Amino acid sequence: MRSLIYTLLAILSFVLLTAGCNDTCLENRNALPLAGFYAQDAEGVLQQVEVDSLAVTGVGMEGDSLLSAKTQTKSQLYMPFRIDSDRTQYAFIAYSDYGEARDTVTFEYTRLARLASAECGVSYIFQIHEIRTQGVLFDSVVCPKGFIDNENIENLQIYMRTE
Repeated sequence: MRSLIYTLLAILSFVLLTAGCNDTCLENRNALPLAGFYAQDAEGVLQQVEVDSLAVTGVGMEGDSLLSAKTQTKSQLYMPFRIDSDRTQYAFIAYSDYGEARDTVTFEYTRLARLASAECGVSYIFQIHEIRTQGVLFDSVVCPKGFIDNENIENLQIYMRTE
């Protein structure tokens, strides 16, 4: 009889913990950088744009690091940062009738671990120190707030070169 009571208590505890975690953790989003693409129009007004024929891959990542295929048209793109390093790099490859053009974007940051709760675990804040671009596609990449947390907003802005 005692083992039956212990078994029922264990099952009840598991159910309550799982249900509590699901409710609590739904609000805890990971710090997942969202980037938007921007360019100046003919009048010099900055506007969000859709880009096509642009593939995005992780640099130095093991396995399949394709983040976005060239067949996907995009105006925004989620760009996860590495949590095992203070640097993440992405290669952007634009395809056209004239060939390929490539940019590499390097993000340097400090990872700040923040305990969300005992049930939900740790989330990260990325304090941005430097963003470097190398290539011909982008004029610049900026992080307006200077950091990326779990707020669900566009954290990065990628400005396309229009010259």
